Amino acid sequence: MINAIQTHKDINAVYRTTVFVPALLYCLLITHSSWANLADYPTPSWLQFNSVAENMVINSLPSEVYYFTSESSSASTLDYYRKQWQSHPDYSPGYRESWVSPWHILARTEEGKLITLQIQDDSDGTSLGYFTIADMSRAQTVETSDVPMMTGSKILNQSLSEDGDKKSSVTLVSNSFSISSNTDFYLSYYLDEGWTNDVHQEESDSVTLVFRKGRQEANLVIRQLFGVTQIVINTVIQ
Repeated sequence: MINAIQTHKDINAVYRTTVFVPALLYCLLITHSSWANLADYPTPSWLQFNSVAENMVINSLPSEVYYFTSESSSASTLDYYRKQWQSHPDYSPGYRESWVSPWHILARTEEGKLITLQIQDDSDGTSLGYFTIADMSRAQTVETSDVPMMTGSKILNQSLSEDGDKKSSVTLVSNSFSISSNTDFYLSYYLDEGWTNDVHQEESDSVTLVFRKGRQEANLVIRQLFGVTQIVINTVIQ
């Protein structure tokens, strides 16, 4: 979990955990009580922004998330933000840059906020991505002890959301075990805990599992990525 961070010198440790699984991580977690304002940050005219989450807890940091699209490739957007974020007021480097396929990522700290831009090119020459503003001064404790995972697994990312009576969590877990071993583990775990298995769909490189127990639903996607097995666990109580 991430503690509050006071200076841009700590950005490396935080920034590595801000790469998301957008389709699962954002589409289901929409909350309210906006505290950030996109207009306070540089936004080029060629990007079309849409708010996705106004107060989502991502790795213990309350975050405001925007989805954006562009009719042009990512090159112009990356160049724009490199120039905007070239340095801090003390002339130290203004951002960190990395590539985690298919995402190109820029991250910057500014006045107690961690700002992350992640962008990728689409097949038709357009681009899309996410712009996230995280409040480092309001770091929260995220409970991970209840996350089921095989021994030796690591939690890479976790998000929590509340929308009225609906509570959601999305956790990204990684380990070195095979897809089949993880599948057997999660089937045994949830069935032993009294959940029913509604979906068990196997593809060549992934497995999708859906479990249900009363008002709770757990959706899991298990897949190979970057030489390890990653498990996305999305749990919803409504």
